[in-house]
Amino acid sequence: MRTINSHFIGNFKDGDNICYNLEVLNKLYEAYYRDEERSPFLRKPITVFIVAILEAALDDLFYKIRGYTREGVPNLSADTVAKVRTNTSSYRKFKTQIKCAKNHDFFDVAGSNFYIVLDELRKIRNRMHIQNNYRDTPFGENEVFTERRLIQAEKVCEHTLAKMSEKFPRSPYNRGYVDDFILPWNSHYS
Repeated sequence: MRTINSHFIGNFKDGDNICYNLEVLNKLYEAYYRDEERSPFLRKPITVFIVAILEAALDDLFYKIRGYTREGVPNLSADTVAKVRTNTSSYRKFKTQIKCAKNHDFFDVAGSNFYIVLDELRKIRNRMHIQNNYRDTPFGENEVFTERRLIQAEKVCEHTLAKMSEKFPRSPYNRGYVDDFILPWNSHYS
């Protein structure tokens, strides 16, 4: 388990909801680790929850960029902030937020496949719908929600939240309203 300071959250209720979903994940992980025979069946809900948390955190960042005109968002150029603020409607979608984050390397991972994996996780999250309307492959959910994908989701989520805490903290006067984020898996980073 790893605790990440939540002082970067702008919308406190979204922060509370992230904490709630991390608690739900904690219960799912307890079951996941307890019963190896049944653990493959928990990969889908665990992965979907992790990606939902990623989406909420990224949406919160864009919420701050768009609306926090006095406080601002540290470590973002004026040009980046202006681009996001002038194109608010398109930045409400997870796919577009990922693309913008990649274009401006919000998470300091240039040259890696981080944003590609993040976008793949977005598509996998959409597989919560059983009917697979987009005909994404593989068709079998047992081939989609694998141990490898789960670990990818954990790593991307852990890196994203930690980087947001480090790089985009709120002013000292606007902190302490959201509990810290306790990740329910074994940390992938020290």
